[in-house]
Amino acid sequence: MSLGVTLSSVSRSFDIENPERNLFKRLVQRHIVGQKLVFRDVNLEIRPGERLCLVGPNGSGKTTLLKLIAGLIPPDSGEILVGGTTAYDRGAVGLMLSIEMLYPALTAYQVLEHTAHLYHSAEPHADIERVSRLWGLEKFLDVRAGLCSNGMKARLALARATLPRPELLLLDEPTVFLDKEGVERLVQFLKVCPATVVLTTHQPEILGKEFGRWVYVGSGGVSN
Repeated sequence: MSLGVTLSSVSRSFDIENPERNLFKRLVQRHIVGQKLVFRDVNLEIRPGERLCLVGPNGSGKTTLLKLIAGLIPPDSGEILVGGTTAYDRGAVGLMLSIEMLYPALTAYQVLEHTAHLYHSAEPHADIERVSRLWGLEKFLDVRAGLCSNGMKARLALARATLPRPELLLLDEPTVFLDKEGVERLVQFLKVCPATVVLTTHQPEILGKEFGRWVYVGSGGVSN
């Protein structure tokens, strides 16, 4: 099963704070000097089961777009529907944002165990075994996440995102730290994954044209 996504006239800006104020004052008393526009009136339709790749330069808003779809941040205006509603089940969404968001003091197994708990897995051990085999993590489950290489952190982040068998999978630069084998695992996974997949990348040639539509993000909007 998969979920479609619809963005209708979505706009988003971020506050710009005075960089000359010292860190303490910036933490306890914000001094806004302006706003940076990220998106204005974005309209985008992502069909159920589609593989959509977001491309564009650093700072263009690709990660922000994923956060908007995931419901981590709200739009300033406009509407985002997932599965035709704004009140969708967050448990149906798998998200990979950063390899540094992995609880470094926990082992890889504990990271996945925590994820299984958050998603109310009926069979947490079986789910952990499944994604460990899928991403080649079997020999690293007892290693603390903070001691893993960037490549293994990327695999762990992918395992965490795919553990709940999501209906919508959002991946931010999943290929950056992967070796050839890791990329091949991702490509094979995308070929059979039933979920709707939206990912950002600076390496579109790695994934191949068979993975659906490519959308350029930049200049305050998106274009096919």
